Amino acid sequence: RYKIACRGRRTSEKEHCLKVFAALQAFRRASEIPGGTDGWGPLDGMQRALRHLGKADGALKERVDVLKKMGTLRPEDGKLFYRLGTCLQELGGRNDEAVKALEHHLEIVGNCGW
Repeated sequence: RYKIACRGRRTSEKEHCLKVFAALQAFRRASEIPGGTDGWGPLDGMQRALRHLGKADGALKERVDVLKKMGTLRPEDGKLFYRLGTCLQELGGRNDEAVKALEHHLEIVGNCGW
């Protein structure tokens, strides 16, 4: 569904976009494999691929969903909650959620002694 984001781009950009799309599909399949690891690796790969797709056809909303799943796996990862907050802010209309995520990020960072 994100292939639409690749249309109208120069050849090199289109090739890169299609590679990112293929990587996203691979990470999505890996995240659905039962057992194995805690799922962090494939989810991290998904959110990185979605970051490259930007706002194309709901990629930002899906990235928010992936970051929320990652937050349940590692609730003390400050960087993750910073990313979640900025994505929610960029998505628009979800400022309360964005503020909560960014405040959680600040709590974690503050507890690190920085």
